[in-house]
Amino acid sequence: MENWKNIPLSKEEEEGVTAAEDEVSGDEIFQRTLAGKLWTDSSFNSRAFTSTMISAWKLKNPVETQELSKNLFLFRFATNRDLKTILRNGPWSFDRNLLVLVRISGEEEPLALPLIIRTEVMAKKIGGIIGTFEKMDQKEAHKNGRFLRIKVTMDLKQPLKRGTVVKFKEKILRVHFKYERLPTFCFVCGRIGHQLKDCEALGDISEGGVKDIEEQDLSFGLWLRASPLPRAMEE
Repeated sequence: MENWKNIPLSKEEEEGVTAAEDEVSGDEIFQRTLAGKLWTDSSFNSRAFTSTMISAWKLKNPVETQELSKNLFLFRFATNRDLKTILRNGPWSFDRNLLVLVRISGEEEPLALPLIIRTEVMAKKIGGIIGTFEKMDQKEAHKNGRFLRIKVTMDLKQPLKRGTVVKFKEKILRVHFKYERLPTFCFVCGRIGHQLKDCEALGDISEGGVKDIEEQDLSFGLWLRASPLPRAMEE
C-alpha cells in the first residue's frame, strides 16, 4: 500500500527495534549470492526462467533461487567458485532478454527489510511489536524472499499493529505488516471483531455519514490483509 507511508504511527509502533551488529546474518552466504534482474517489461514464467538458467549454467553443484519481486531474483550458489564462473561467462539471457547479475552484500533493501537482518533474533524483536512471538518460518522462500513470515499470539483487545521502524546502522527503515487470513476488523480503531459502521470511536453517525468517510482518512484498511500464499510456497 503506497499511502501507508503517509499514515502516522502510534508511539509504540514508532519506537521500533534496533538491529545490532551481532544480530545480523554472517556475510558468507551473501558472498556466494547474486541478484539477477531480467531486463524486460514483458510477462514471463518465473519457474521456466530459473530452471532454464540453471540448466544453461551447467554447474555440478545445485543453485538455490528465490523470487523477490517482478523480474528480481536471488541466485545462491554452493561455492564462490561457481558464482565467479557464472559472472565470467556472462552476459546471460532468457528468451532474448538480458539477465543482469550483480553481487550483493545483504544490506540491500529489495523490500524494505535488508536480507542481512532477517534473522530469528530480529524476527523476535519485530514479532514483539505485534504481540508475543511464537516462531519464524525458516523456509528460505519466506525468510529471504518477498517477506519475513512469523507467527505471533495477539491480544484481540488491542488494535492491529500496522508496522514499525527498524534502526540499522545509520538507517531508519519503515516496515509494514500484513496478516494472513485476517477476519473482520475496523478501519477506524483497528480492532478485530467489528466493522467501521459499528465502531464506538465514531460515536453517533448515520449510515450515510459512514459512506462519506474517505478511505484516505482512515488509519487502517484492506491493505493489512496478506494475499494467500501460492500452493507451491505453502508446500
